Amino acid sequence: MNDYIDDTVEAASLAITSNQTAPRMFECTLSSPLGSLVKSIEMRSEEDGPPTVGQLTYYLASRLQLVEDCEDFLEWADETGNDAADQKALDAYRKLVTELDQFKTVLGTDNFQSLMTALAIDQAISRARPR
Repeated sequence: MNDYIDDTVEAASLAITSNQTAPRMFECTLSSPLGSLVKSIEMRSEEDGPPTVGQLTYYLASRLQLVEDCEDFLEWADETGNDAADQKALDAYRKLVTELDQFKTVLGTDNFQSLMTALAIDQAISRARPR
């Protein structure tokens, strides 16, 4: 896992509990002294087992990054190629915003901002590397 993920896990005192709900499927609770959130995760293979706290933190940060960066639903719909008139798109956006708010609460404002900044820097460096 990336150092910035490990740093976030430690700084926010994150912990994870996981219950297998189906083959490769886990219901995970990410918690800290500030709160918790529940997320269902599908792993790539049964051999992977449940996600680690670092894997879940990275997954959530990556998944929620675009929602955080968009000003509103219309910008998000445009960025993701969704039809802004589609109720399902609006429902999906609202669900992501709720998840984002929960993630911010669990991490705390400073840890969340540090994580998202480090993620953006890591992505920029990865894109800049010659292939």
